Amino acid sequence: MKSEPPSQIIEKSRVLIDLGMIISNLKTIRRHLGPGTGILPVVKSDAYGHGMVRVSRALSREASEGLAVMSPGEGMALRHEGINGRIVLMSGFLPGEWESVVASRLTPVLHHLDQVGSIPQKEVSRKVPVHLKFDTGMGRLGFLPGQVSELISLLKNRPELEIEGIMTHFASGEDLPGTIEAWKKLSRPMMELEREGLLPSNVVVHAGNSAAILSGGWQNHLDGLTPGLKKRMRLWVRPGLLLYGFEGESRDNHLDLTGCMKVESRLLSVRNLPRGSGISYGSTVRLQEDTTVGVVGMGYADGLPRLLSNRGWGYAQGRCLPFLGRVCMDMVMVDLGKGGGHRIGDWITILGNGKTGAMTAADVAGISGTIPYEILCLLGRRSPRFYHEDPMTEIPIHEDP
Repeated sequence: MKSEPPSQIIEKSRVLIDLGMIISNLKTIRRHLGPGTGILPVVKSDAYGHGMVRVSRALSREASEGLAVMSPGEGMALRHEGINGRIVLMSGFLPGEWESVVASRLTPVLHHLDQVGSIPQKEVSRKVPVHLKFDTGMGRLGFLPGQVSELISLLKNRPELEIEGIMTHFASGEDLPGTIEAWKKLSRPMMELEREGLLPSNVVVHAGNSAAILSGGWQNHLDGLTPGLKKRMRLWVRPGLLLYGFEGESRDNHLDLTGCMKVESRLLSVRNLPRGSGISYGSTVRLQEDTTVGVVGMGYADGLPRLLSNRGWGYAQGRCLPFLGRVCMDMVMVDLGKGGGHRIGDWITILGNGKTGAMTAADVAGISGTIPYEILCLLGRRSPRFYHEDPMTEIPIHEDP
């Protein structure tokens, strides 16, 4: 006989996403930039772990220039969910994907000659907007200086391609002299394209990521442009980590942004253990006194770095709860002190928004020897997400399907 599933499953961990705070951060970034600068929010990698679809819906209600994703698959997923604005494919496309890109009205980034040559020679009912990426020192994607002439020859034979934007990616956005030099390198292919009549009116130029927004490197330092090109050029930036409330590895919060993700896990066990008890694999810690030890239902399978062993902490009832022993696959032990206020099933905050004593993505990254991007993308990856719109509301009102 087939058994019936239980009537109710209680999640052991959850991720709370504040969509209202994401919009608030966007508005803060816009005020920092001042009028006239467009914003292309980056929602790739599932919006840095915040949920690409729900975040994109919220952002689409704001006056932004569109959304930036990595692949055609991400772009098509947003189209399937009813996102109708501009969607820029930061990695472009692979051979065989062009028809899907065109059918889904996606805007690909072109960054190498073979990619341009692979575009099928077919009549299209409309021009396809594309952005051209130039390598100014990142050494990752982008046309090199010696390839510009061949690129121009290819583009002259492809009237169905409409150059909407010119872009680069800074190798060190936090380094203002480095970004100025990159801007100057970007000027040269732009002038070659302009001389050939390939740049449209209202051409978009974008280079500034989150680090460059903070350093000032996002500002236009293009060199030697004609007055006509300067007049019709529009400048964009591409905030990613800033949008989600984090300013890189630094704990300084110059823009007064707020984290939009909170990760919580339940207490699975609360036990009073005597002095001398070893905790977790290898007994890397032994209790110096009788201690109430809690077992929290989250481990490295949930993206909680094992390097937090004996170094990280949970947060509840206004107190930091130090991790005890090694982080396990599905659990981590915490020191609940000597009080009796914690009960099985209570929520413990693993990642906070920077407004309490809970760990932030910068804290976790610093302890783990990585960057906040990685923490946000991985932490809570098998936990259900809950969303709320109002930054003043504490209770989530939507659950990610």
